[in-house]
Amino acid sequence: MKNFYIETQQTRRDIDALKIEFPEIADDLDLLRDTIEGSTNGRELLAEIVQRMQEAKAMLGLLRRQLTKRAQHWQAVERAMKGYADKLMETMCASKVELPAATVFRRNTRGKVIVTNLAEIPGSLCTLVRKPNLEKIGELLRNGLCVAGAELSNARPTLAVVPKIRETENGDEGSTVPEQVSEGS
Repeated sequence: MKNFYIETQQTRRDIDALKIEFPEIADDLDLLRDTIEGSTNGRELLAEIVQRMQEAKAMLGLLRRQLTKRAQHWQAVERAMKGYADKLMETMCASKVELPAATVFRRNTRGKVIVTNLAEIPGSLCTLVRKPNLEKIGELLRNGLCVAGAELSNARPTLAVVPKIRETENGDEGSTVPEQVSEGS
């Protein structure tokens, strides 16, 4: 399997060497791009990296769906077994049974508080949560206004990958939607 870290580092070194060998191309962005494309494997490497990203994303989706189904199955099994054990203990009129693998208890739990009318609850029994409205604060800051206790940071660049053809789960071609990958991911 190709080591994309090593390949990327080598391509970056090749590009840096071109900039040193031909300093006159640094001022002309189009010429710099053409020289880099013609003298390095950057474009091909990028295509391989994007292909690998898409494969990884598809595999993650598949694994996520499979694991979710399996987890739901085992959660249902656990709930059913707990229910069977509870009913059996109740039928046996037992509050505690010692077994080689575990000790099983049936015990009363604390009652659960149910609020039937929030308006009637006294204020001293309520908690107020103060949360800044980041959207409004951001809008004010972007419009040049000062907001005490807040500042606007520079956005980090992101990488957008727009697949040419995206297949749906049933194999049909679907829409193309850009996926965002933050820098450093």
